[in-house]
Amino acid sequence: DYIRDMETFYMAMDTWNGLSGADRAMLKKAANIAGDYETKKLGEVMAGVYDKLGKKLTVIQPDLASIRKALSGAFDEFEGKKWPKGLIAKISAVK
Repeated sequence: DYIRDMETFYMAMDTWNGLSGADRAMLKKAANIAGDYETKKLGEVMAGVYDKLGKKLTVIQPDLASIRKALSGAFDEFEGKKWPKGLIAKISAVK
């Protein structure tokens, strides 16, 4: 269950830069609405998948808290080197 196929929206920077502020805002809003819809639908599908699998298999829910605790600090040495400073905190804050 670690792989989720999410839609990503791409546009060439030249095209993006050629858009008006209003058009950019409209596209951002539409992308957020589409993303929220897909997240909702994916949640519904995944809930059904676990129900279906649970009828024939043992579904194990990992202890995420202990995994997060064990990995805490594992990437600190890369902070500001391999990625921008603060990125791990931003990712960790996503619910």
